[in-house]
Amino acid sequence: MRLAVVMAASKEPLRADLSADAVTSTARSLIATMVAALPAPADARAARLVLGGDRPPVRGSIAGRLWRRLSSTRPTPRLVAALNAALVLLADHELASSTLAVRVAASVRADPFAVVTAGLGALAGPLHAGASVPAHEMLANASVQTPQAALATAVQRHGHLPGFGHRLYLDGDPRAKLLIEMIAAAAPGAPGLHAARALIRAARQHTRVEPNVDLALAILSTVARMPPTAGETIFTVARTSGWIAHAIEEYSEQPLRFRARAIQRRVR
Repeated sequence: MRLAVVMAASKEPLRADLSADAVTSTARSLIATMVAALPAPADARAARLVLGGDRPPVRGSIAGRLWRRLSSTRPTPRLVAALNAALVLLADHELASSTLAVRVAASVRADPFAVVTAGLGALAGPLHAGASVPAHEMLANASVQTPQAALATAVQRHGHLPGFGHRLYLDGDPRAKLLIEMIAAAAPGAPGLHAARALIRAARQHTRVEPNVDLALAILSTVARMPPTAGETIFTVARTSGWIAHAIEEYSEQPLRFRARAIQRRVR
C-alpha cells in the first residue's frame, strides 16, 4: 500500500491542489487504489455490504473490496458489516502519533499523497497499527493451549498482554466492545470467538484489564480466516480517511504551526 501511494502520486498532475473538494476527490481514488494494490484471487469480486433496513445492498464498497483481498472464505452479510464497522471505528482517534505526523506534514502544505506517506511512516511498527498482529498470534495459541498459557507466552515475547488495556480507556475500549459484539452476532459458533472469550476471562482474572480494538481486529481476522497482518491492513485503510480529514482541516490553518523549540540546559 505504501508503494501504491507513491505510484498514485506520480500519476496525479494536480496533486498540488489543496482545496477541500480536490483533496476529497483525491482521497476517494487513493483509498480505492490502496485496496486494489493488495493481492487478490482471480475471482475477486467485491462482497456486498448489507446495511439493513430498507436500504439496498452496497456493491463496490471499500469493506466489500477489502474482504476479497483479505479472506478467501465466502463472505456473510454480518461479517462484511463487521469489517465495515471496523473501518468506521478506526477512521479517526484524535491526535494519535500518525495523525500528528499528518498534521505536521499538512502544515507545511505537503500534498495529500505526501501527507498519507507521513502517516504511513508513523503508523509502521508494533506499537500502532501493527499491535493487532501479536494479538492474532496470542489468539491462535489460545486455540491449542490453555488461555493462561497463551497469555503467559505473549507476556514473555512482548512484555505485555497484546490486545488488552488502553491508556485512554481505563474501563474498556468502547470500539472493541462494539466490534466484538458484532462479530459474535455474525459468527456465534466460531472457534476463534470461543478462544477469545476464554482469553478475556483469563486476562480479567489476572489483571482486571479489558480488551482493546487490537484484540477485536485479531478476533475478526481469525473468525474470517484472514492472515495475521489483516488487522494492520484494516487499520491502515481506515485511518487513511481520517488522515485526509485532518489534512483538510490543517490546510485551512496558518502554515507552519508545528515548530517545536529545543531548550538547552546546562548540566553541572
